[in-house]
Amino acid sequence: MAILKQTPTPDEKKALASFGASLLKTFHAEYERSSKSRSMEYHRGTVIGWRWMLDALYGQRITEEIVEAAAEEANLTIPPACDIDDEGNWIGFDSGAHTYIGKLHE
Repeated sequence: MAILKQTPTPDEKKALASFGASLLKTFHAEYERSSKSRSMEYHRGTVIGWRWMLDALYGQRITEEIVEAAAEEANLTIPPACDIDDEGNWIGFDSGAHTYIGKLHE
């Protein structure tokens, strides 16, 4: 994949991480309401789209930095981009996500 932009400035990274933290908060709020709802899936998709957009713009290394900063800011995990079965279980593995849904630190 071609990288479209040079490395973001520290201020740009912080702004992108804060935006991602707000996406994570919305996703987690929906997930707490229902782990099987369309709304939860929609908000999970916005987080995934944000991650993929960062990858296209800056590459995997910078994306990981920004995504982890967002997770730390929100104190919430990154949801996987894999499918969900009818029971609400994740199918597959996503190396850019955490292995559980919830808070990073208690």
